[in-house]
Amino acid sequence: INTLLQHKGFFHAEHIYEEAGLPDGFLPFDFATFTANPAKVTIESFDRDTGESVYWTKDDMQTIEDLMVRVRASSTLPLVMPSPKIGASHYYDGGLGVGAGIPLQLALDSGCPRILAVLTRAKGFRKPVDDIGASAKAIANSYHRYPKVKEALLTRNKRYNAELEKLEALAEEGKAYIVYADKMAVSNSTTDLERLRASYFDGYNQYQDQLPEILEWLKAGE
Repeated sequence: INTLLQHKGFFHAEHIYEEAGLPDGFLPFDFATFTANPAKVTIESFDRDTGESVYWTKDDMQTIEDLMVRVRASSTLPLVMPSPKIGASHYYDGGLGVGAGIPLQLALDSGCPRILAVLTRAKGFRKPVDDIGASAKAIANSYHRYPKVKEALLTRNKRYNAELEKLEALAEEGKAYIVYADKMAVSNSTTDLERLRASYFDGYNQYQDQLPEILEWLKAGE
C-alpha cells in the first residue's frame, strides 16, 4: 500500500530490479561473471507507444545498470508497475508482444534447432478467450491513452494459446521439450514470503526429478 501511495506501483520495482542487485544492494548480482559467460542473452520488452517488441542483447548491457533497467522493463506489469523509460521510450512486459509470453518465434528466428521450454502452468492449461474477466478488461480499458497497450492486453490470451499450440506441435515432432509446472500455488501478485518460498522449492524439486530426462533429450540432439 505504501508504494502505491508513493506512485511506485504495487511493487517497488525500481528498488527490486535496479537497486537490489547493485554491489551494495541486499542481493548483489555478479555482473562480471555474467559478462564473461559466452552464452547469448536476449531480453524482450514491449514498447508502450509503438506496440513493437524490442529485443536487447548483451551489446545493450555494458553496465549492470543497463542490464537491470532492461530486466525491469521486460517484467513491468501494466497498472501495477510504472513503466520505466529507456532512451525516448517507455516499456512494459515482453509478454504483451510477439509470442504473448512464449518467445518461441524468437528462438526459431535465432536458429535454434530444438527448443527447451519451461512453463509455469500445468499441461493442458489454456487462457480463457471468450471472457477474459472483468478485471482484465478494466485494466485494458484504463489504457485508452495508449491504444497499443490496450489492444495487446485484450488479445493476449488468444495469442498465448495459439503460440502454446505451436510449441506443443513441435514437442510432438520431437523438436521441443516442454517442462510443465506440476503445481503453481502463487500468482504474479503474491507477496507472502512463505508461499513464495514453498513455490520455489516445488520448482526446485521438480527440476531435480526431471533433470536426467532433460539432459538425455538435449544430448540426443547433439
